[in-house]
Amino acid sequence: MKLKKDMSKIKNIAVIYFSHDGISSLYTGVGTSGRDICYSMLDIKKSLEVNGYNLTFYPGTIRYNKQFHGYSKSVREEVKKIANSFGTKIIEVENGSGGTLSYGNVNYWIQASQNASSEIDKLSNLYEHIIVISSDTPFAGVAQYTKSKNITHVWVPRSTAKIHSSFKLRKEDGSMDEFMKSRITWEENAVNFANTNKNSYIGHIGDFVKQHLMTDYGAKEDSLIEMRIGLYYPRLNEYKKSQEQIKQFLKDIGISADKGLLVSFARAEHYKGLDLVLKLGGYLEKKYDVQTIILTVPYSMDDPYIQELNKVKEEHNPNAIIIFGHDFITPHYLMQWEKTKIVAVLSRQEPTGLVPGEFRYYKNSEAQLLVSNKDGLPERVADGIDGFVCNIDNINDIIDKAEEIMNLSQSEKKSVSDAGYKTIMSKYYLPDNLTAMLQKLLTKLEVK
Repeated sequence: MKLKKDMSKIKNIAVIYFSHDGISSLYTGVGTSGRDICYSMLDIKKSLEVNGYNLTFYPGTIRYNKQFHGYSKSVREEVKKIANSFGTKIIEVENGSGGTLSYGNVNYWIQASQNASSEIDKLSNLYEHIIVISSDTPFAGVAQYTKSKNITHVWVPRSTAKIHSSFKLRKEDGSMDEFMKSRITWEENAVNFANTNKNSYIGHIGDFVKQHLMTDYGAKEDSLIEMRIGLYYPRLNEYKKSQEQIKQFLKDIGISADKGLLVSFARAEHYKGLDLVLKLGGYLEKKYDVQTIILTVPYSMDDPYIQELNKVKEEHNPNAIIIFGHDFITPHYLMQWEKTKIVAVLSRQEPTGLVPGEFRYYKNSEAQLLVSNKDGLPERVADGIDGFVCNIDNINDIIDKAEEIMNLSQSEKKSVSDAGYKTIMSKYYLPDNLTAMLQKLLTKLEVK
């Protein structure tokens, strides 16, 4: 390490992170991860100092107004405090929506990416080198619009149009075919730019996404760099409560403290598979007297999927409790609760998902993790070892896996729980994963 420090040519670096969520808003998994990236930066700064680098951090996002449905004053204040500790501030850029949209269509993404690039160029003469991490589709064009030469770009797609082939459209977005065609072209342009520019990379968050980008988007392997998904686990410590505290909390919001629970948390999207959770819960209630609890965030209470959930509930699981709205506390308490039996992530499409990491961190051996066999979820769970994987195309397989969980001995439960904790701490701790990526990029620069 000492030798590396003495040989280092680049000392003064900045990391700029642009995300449409997690900086001044919080309503998606991308946002949870984005906020955790901000939390991780002080730890990363200390790690890189050992190798002779002086790191400054800038968080960046879209300028939202307070009426935006995902706006969070508390998150904004937290991230602002982190930025202040680096002597910087949050960079906020317009995307053409007047602060009302985080995503929109390609016209909004172009404006967001161009404006972000302009801000980056303004900072470029203050540092020997800047590493820009741009998250997801709204900022996929940042690398293409930046003019300064002392910049390394990493675009990190958290999903793509070819994974999530549906979207909640507005009239101005055109037809689904038009929207998806323009989105695919936008994402392909980002990949092609990285393929042909030596200081531009595509960050892949897991093995599934890496293969997807190579197979479906033509990403070259040498244009890819791993930015493995993860969480800043110390954040979860504030949610740790005694069983008595959790019991009283659940009682206050109308959840029985006497029954075993099947729980699931997700946005109100069909691909999240909450309807499958309801069907599983109906079976578990009849056989094991298990109560189903679903916490879900709708974009609007008029969303057709809400009607679908209510219909499935009526037909299969009338005693299920579905709680709609932003709730960042109850899921953490349910993950720790001694009466929780299964935490289910039955997504039809999921590049990776964050719930598995959050749940495992609490080491609740009374509950077990059940995930679908789709996309990036199976790579995170060794079936029967540190969690359970089910084939969601077959309801009988979902039920069989749940039965297996319900009939585990106490020693088996503890073994799976301990293994799950070991998995997330060794592979999915965000400061370690981000430090590894940044160090790899910096090493490449030193070689040049």
